[in-house]
Amino acid sequence: MEFAESYFAGGLYCLNFINTIDHRHHPPKYDLLPDRKTVLEWGRAQGTHPRLRRTPARPSGRAMERVRRVRAVILRILAPLAHSGVPSRADLAALNGLLREGSARRELAFVGGRYRLACPSDDPVDRILCEAVHSAADLLLSNRQDRIRECPECGWMFFDSSRNGSRRWCMMSVCGNRAKARRHYQRTRRAKGLSRRKALPQSAVPRSE
Repeated sequence: MEFAESYFAGGLYCLNFINTIDHRHHPPKYDLLPDRKTVLEWGRAQGTHPRLRRTPARPSGRAMERVRRVRAVILRILAPLAHSGVPSRADLAALNGLLREGSARRELAFVGGRYRLACPSDDPVDRILCEAVHSAADLLLSNRQDRIRECPECGWMFFDSSRNGSRRWCMMSVCGNRAKARRHYQRTRRAKGLSRRKALPQSAVPRSE
C-alpha cells in the first residue's frame, strides 16, 4: 500500500499512528495497518527507517498484536483531550508501562545534522512503536493539549497548528469540502421542497389542526 501525504494529516507521529484506524465512529471500521509489511511501509512513509544491521524479525502475529495494543493505548490517552477531557489513570498507567518497556527506550543520536532522541532497536516495528509512544508522551509534556482536534467529518485526530487555533477539518480539501457539499445538498433540497409547497394550490396544502 502506498501512503500518500494525506494519510499524515494529523501533524504529529502519534496522531498519524492512531489515524490508521479509519471510520472509528461510522462502521465498518477499516484498519490501514492489517499486517507487518504494511506497518513497515507506513513507518517508511512517516520517516522511520530500519537500521542497516538486520536481526531476525519477530513473528508477524506477535508484532501485530503489539501494534494494535500500543495504538489502542495511545488512542485512549489522546481521544479525551480533543474534547477538553483527561485520560483515565488506568490509561496513563498503561502509557507509562509502554515507556518502561525495553523496546521503547531512546538514546541520543545525530540524525539529519542535529541531535535528537532516537529509538535504537534493530526491529523496525519496535522503532515505529517507540516513536509513536514517545510522540504521545512528548505531546502531553508540551502542555498543548488544547490544540488537539477531532475531525467532525471522519473522526481523524490532528494537531491544530494554525495561528488562531481555528482549524476544524483534518483536511479542508477532503472533509471540509465533503461537509460543504452535504450542506449545499441539504439546503437545495429544503429550497426545492419549499418551492414545491408554494406552487401547490391552497386547497392542496395540508393544514395543521
